[in-house]
Amino acid sequence: MALVMCGGRWQEVASLTWDRVDLAARTVRLWGSKVQRERMVPLPEQFAAVLERRWAERDAGQPLIFPLGNGKQRLGRSQGIPAAFAACGINRPELVATIGKATVHSLRHTFASWLVQHGADLAEVQDALGHSSIVMTRRYAALAKEKTVAKLGSILSNIGAAA
Repeated sequence: MALVMCGGRWQEVASLTWDRVDLAARTVRLWGSKVQRERMVPLPEQFAAVLERRWAERDAGQPLIFPLGNGKQRLGRSQGIPAAFAACGINRPELVATIGKATVHSLRHTFASWLVQHGADLAEVQDALGHSSIVMTRRYAALAKEKTVAKLGSILSNIGAAA
């Protein structure tokens, strides 16, 4: 859930510590190891509920939110996510042949797609994903094409009415 609800890369979420979470403000600060900078993302209620539960159940001296059973940081990718994809049938051969294989990174794309489909503009998505260039974020533009056309039509109609 953490990956799809905050758009983090695997390592950003695996290394997430309690000092980067503000439950009161409902924000998370992710450190982008790939881009070597920090970004702030909102903390949706569903993810906040998970974090509140984990906070209440945590070991007092443990800074990591998602440690391994031995308390250490997760370094490799979880095998649980691909196993869950398989159990849900997400990577059935006919789906993989038509739309590609779902991966851990697909959850980050889902996050971005949801944002665009529900009204976030590309600059906002760029910030949320931590992309250094809008070029990387443009891949999501097609998801908002109908809304963009409707918005531009409304603007042009208003301009025409005022002229």
